[in-house]
Amino acid sequence: MHQDIVYAIRSLRRRPAFALLVIAVVAIGIGSATAIATVYDAVLLRGLPVRDQDRIVVMWGENRARKFDHVPLPYSRVREFREQTRSMSGVAAIDYNGAWPTLFRHHGEPIEVTGLPVSGNLFEVLGSGALMGRTLTAEDDVAGAAVNIVISHSVWLRQFGGDPAILGQSLRLVSTGAQCTIVGVMPPGFEYPKSAEFWASIGALSGARDPRAPVHVVGRLKPGASLEMARGELTSVFAEEKSPILQGATVVASTLPDVIVGDVRPALRILAVAVGLLLLVACVNVANLFLIRGVERSREMAVRSALGAGRARLVRQLLTETSIIAVAAGVLGALIALALLRLLVAAAPAEIPRLGEIGIGGAMLWSAAATVIATALFGIAPALWAAGRQSNALGAASRWATERGSERLVKDVLVAGQLALAILILTSAGLVARSLIRLQQLDLGYSSERILVAQLGWPGTKYSDVPRAIALYDALLAAVARTPGVVGAAPLLTGPFSGTGGWDGAFVVEDQRNPEATNPILNMEVGSATFFATMGIPLREGRAFTDQDRPGAQQVVMVSEGAARALWPGQSAVGKRVRLGVRATEWWTVVGVAADTRFREFRTPRATVYFPLRQLPFPYPPTMIVVRAAGDPAVLASALRKAVAGVDPDVVIARTSTMTALLDEPLAQPRLNALLLALFAGVVVVLAAVGLYGVLAWTVKQRTRELGIRIALGAQSAQLLYFVLRRGMAIAAVGAVVGLLASVAASRLMRAMLFEISPTDPLTLFATCALLLIVALVACLAPARRATRIDPMTTLRTD
Repeated sequence: MHQDIVYAIRSLRRRPAFALLVIAVVAIGIGSATAIATVYDAVLLRGLPVRDQDRIVVMWGENRARKFDHVPLPYSRVREFREQTRSMSGVAAIDYNGAWPTLFRHHGEPIEVTGLPVSGNLFEVLGSGALMGRTLTAEDDVAGAAVNIVISHSVWLRQFGGDPAILGQSLRLVSTGAQCTIVGVMPPGFEYPKSAEFWASIGALSGARDPRAPVHVVGRLKPGASLEMARGELTSVFAEEKSPILQGATVVASTLPDVIVGDVRPALRILAVAVGLLLLVACVNVANLFLIRGVERSREMAVRSALGAGRARLVRQLLTETSIIAVAAGVLGALIALALLRLLVAAAPAEIPRLGEIGIGGAMLWSAAATVIATALFGIAPALWAAGRQSNALGAASRWATERGSERLVKDVLVAGQLALAILILTSAGLVARSLIRLQQLDLGYSSERILVAQLGWPGTKYSDVPRAIALYDALLAAVARTPGVVGAAPLLTGPFSGTGGWDGAFVVEDQRNPEATNPILNMEVGSATFFATMGIPLREGRAFTDQDRPGAQQVVMVSEGAARALWPGQSAVGKRVRLGVRATEWWTVVGVAADTRFREFRTPRATVYFPLRQLPFPYPPTMIVVRAAGDPAVLASALRKAVAGVDPDVVIARTSTMTALLDEPLAQPRLNALLLALFAGVVVVLAAVGLYGVLAWTVKQRTRELGIRIALGAQSAQLLYFVLRRGMAIAAVGAVVGLLASVAASRLMRAMLFEISPTDPLTLFATCALLLIVALVACLAPARRATRIDPMTTLRTD
């Protein structure tokens, strides 16, 4: 073995360019594969910090007829369901709205933490214990109980510096003044639901005020029970409810891992496939180079065989060489992987769960695995082929021996395979890039430039009723509007892109029959006289709100175009009347129609009904302000805080965000997908071009004598150019056809990553195919031109 290693190093040192090229190609493949495999393992494969995670079921309702895809169940019914179920050993609940930013005061200083109310037995059902202290229990979930909270590991480190004495400390909830005691810290990686940083019991927070708090159901399946059984049981509970929304709902059930990583699973899988193909292309390319080198070394192998070396001995020697290259490439690949991991973690959107669990140790293990795989892919077959090759290398004519037809076919197939894989990845990258372009060019329905969104927090005990809260809002808006640099200010009920965490209502149209079964559930928002001008939402019909839309005046609403089409198809909505709910008695008159907006949902406009701030139909005033600035909105943050404090020092601005920054959130994942796929596609195309260049360069070298004779017999440069280009472009054409067929066959995998574009989009397929053929032509030109410069006299003189 020592002799094999020494000889292998000498052999590689005689061809340093070959060795460095192979190491670089394999290292790129190993590094990319290692980085993505590490992320894939941390996010998708590694178990959550819960017991038997695949037996945890999350369920909610869906009413397709009314276009409402997240129908909650009242918490009181969950308690009943817990006693009745036969398919689940435990049933818990989480707030329907998910995790929301919540303002606390700690030692007098305001801190914002994202969290939600849950049932006290949630952690028991999940089978999750605390890292420090304890979790919530059923005793915490009763009216009148002390408000105990559990915090996440990340917020413990970020907000409290990892203080081990955090247990027992109190936080004051700004909205209610309630004292909340920290009783536990969860272990790293516990992130359910998404973005949750603290958990408090529903019973302690709401008391006896709201037993019908809207929730989603979390349960643990009994041994032998299935998702279908649990879904069927909960469907009967929905059917028993008197609410038309609940009666018409079907139950959606998913396992906990699917709920947590469902949004990013398709993208990670596509990226994992892309990187796997990249590693395969790199290894096939290197295998091709080793096959070419094997032809060069055929005389050496023949001499060694004649001197008594058996086939096993030759294979061992060649595998030693490939192993040395693979180890060097593995070390370099590990360094590349660590650099890529840092970039991935920095660029990855917050929606990707458990990024904090990605570690160097896991990367090293995946790098070692990728190195072993790469060695097997590019080393074993060429070594066996070279060791078993019989040739006339020792004969007089060996100098001009050319490769056999079968050998040439193998090389051509390998190169065509690389080009086919390159087409597959390049097509995927093109589709994702075009999808991203469409997302970035979406008409939002409002002007997102120079907009600042501020989250407010105030003591609910001080402003306990809606009139006081609205009076406060009037004063705040007036103070903010007077701030230098502010063009307009308006209230905001729901934050941008809040998804299910917003306000929805069932509306009844005047003189409508059977409204329970036909009307969609609509998004609700609060407006003011300045709202539509501040947001830059165009008015399509009628008028906007005015200062005269106040208590005692006619109750009015505005609707979006989508809401107008849904409630009064083919008619003008202005002047029509609606009620909020079947049992409501108050009528609201539509005074204006505004453009549809992509505000609550980025990809889909939400049909919306707007209520005037001073005529709120529900006891929940807005908690946000939207501001339009004359210049850069980010510089207004401190001035806004001063203006708000001037109205009431107890009111604070918990957080400010520009609309541009908020728009980056829904675009972050598509941008990352497009960037990574484009990077991998570019590398694969370069590798495939290098492989094609290598095969043609070797062909010209092997057939130098033949080409010299052709020139001596009168062959023109154009004929020789065509002779070489024909083979190269034939290989490229075969690879392109196979790649296009593979892209069409794999189109289903791409659907989840695309927006308003077909996975078999002809323009993308044609463009990627044309691009690859152009790259292939460029790769063929250098060997072809070299063939035209062969000197026939020099060639024949050496024969």
